[in-house]
Amino acid sequence: MKLLIKRLTFQISIFVLILILNSCGTMIHRTELKQEYNFASKQEIGVYTIPSEKPELDEIYSSVLQLDFLSKGYAVKDINRLLRENSESINETNLKKVIDSLRLREYLKTNDVYIISRLKWDSVFVATQLEERIDRIYKGYNVRELTTDLVMFDRQLKNPIFSYSAIDSAKLYFPRDKNYFIFEEQDWMLAARQFLKNLDQFPVCSNPQNSDTAKKLKVSFWADKSYRETFPKEWQERIKRIATFASDILRTQFGIELEIYTLNKWDSEFEYSLDQTFQKFEQRPISFTGVIKVGVTFNPNLANSVTDRSFLGLAKPMGTDVVMTGQPSFPGMQYWNPIEEAITLVHEIAHLFGAMHVPNEKSIMNPMAGCLSFRFDEANQSIVQTMNNDFLNIDERQRTQNYISKLIEMNQNKYENKLPILTLISRQIYSLNYYYFSGRPSIRVRKKEILNLVQDSVYARAVLGVTEYNLNHFEKSAELLSKVVELKPNFAEAHWYLNLALQKTGDITKSEKHKMIAKPFRNTWILDEKKIY
Repeated sequence: MKLLIKRLTFQISIFVLILILNSCGTMIHRTELKQEYNFASKQEIGVYTIPSEKPELDEIYSSVLQLDFLSKGYAVKDINRLLRENSESINETNLKKVIDSLRLREYLKTNDVYIISRLKWDSVFVATQLEERIDRIYKGYNVRELTTDLVMFDRQLKNPIFSYSAIDSAKLYFPRDKNYFIFEEQDWMLAARQFLKNLDQFPVCSNPQNSDTAKKLKVSFWADKSYRETFPKEWQERIKRIATFASDILRTQFGIELEIYTLNKWDSEFEYSLDQTFQKFEQRPISFTGVIKVGVTFNPNLANSVTDRSFLGLAKPMGTDVVMTGQPSFPGMQYWNPIEEAITLVHEIAHLFGAMHVPNEKSIMNPMAGCLSFRFDEANQSIVQTMNNDFLNIDERQRTQNYISKLIEMNQNKYENKLPILTLISRQIYSLNYYYFSGRPSIRVRKKEILNLVQDSVYARAVLGVTEYNLNHFEKSAELLSKVVELKPNFAEAHWYLNLALQKTGDITKSEKHKMIAKPFRNTWILDEKKIY
């Protein structure tokens, strides 16, 4: 028994030591930015990543790099994206030849600074356990390794103004209370840590973009006791920085800027769940209108995990209330990271405008946000762009009507009946009429309310069919949806709900037929398999 304890102690010591060694990156070289260059006076920065064999990781790296400079007030261009939009590419991998090629592009000539990165994504073995038998056996994990050559060029200068080369590997962590559980840093954290070490000398922009033309969106922040007690000296400054970075993201894509209307104390604690916290915040009477209200709380259960990405915020579509939980300084980041909290805030504000979850990891509306993406996918961009107009000047019913019209217009035209709009519309109509519908009025009454909100009769019938399904009226749901797919054979989502209704009625043969028709739709959009009410 003593030998076992001694061996386990040795293994733990080795484990902790390897974690410490693994936290160290290798610096190959770095040139210092000359002070007389006055980088802070620049405005527009173009970011180009030479394509590697791991394009999905290249995009994560590029997003984090862009966010780093965006949060410092610079206007940032994604050159890889612009090249694709112009059906162009650069085959060179030599950094100096790349910059020569970029400077020839007319649409890139307004850049003050070009940042060019050449990446190599690999893996390295990290031992976490040593077993002393006849032979020593090391056990461990292969973790991500990132090798970077980064060079910055001024628009008019021949030689680089800054460069570095570095090699870093992802860290492994285990919560102190769960020694059996080990998890690896996400890819964006590896990139962010490398930027933290090498781009620390770059200042905030002294001449940021003119925001006078941006549309101001008033936001009232309410920090509860759990948040204020966790960050007693800095809670106000943290919220201000989150709002600033969220504004940077919204302004670049929608011309929207968040304006802090009030910054208040909320005399409440974090509840058992974020849902309960949201309900408590929503019921709190507030005297003013015409603002978005954001409750900021702190969930201590997130403090030891970087994997719980789906419990960070909640918002009610077409409403004005948002709740988000502050996040700890993640291990290895070495400092508090307000950018990720800003992304959470933007994600939830977009939900107010009706943005939907999508499986695309490159979209800020991905529910897990594991890639630290700050850009919107095309569909959600269109929704937010339309719905933010006069949003706070009209009531929830008018917002709902505008929202339904927008979804139907998108579904009929560009998206060929493959958006999950029945789920979204049914959920919103039920939410709008919650106290009324929860009393189970007759189908005639439900139909009348739906027709008042959904102007297209076929879509109204489809929404009624989904509503009946969620009220467990499966035969009536199947009857309504069968008529919808007869009138609109390519309405994939209607086929999906008809499949569900037929399953409940026991008609499995017909159910499978409609399920197969809806399959491409199911592979494209995220829907809740459970009842939406």
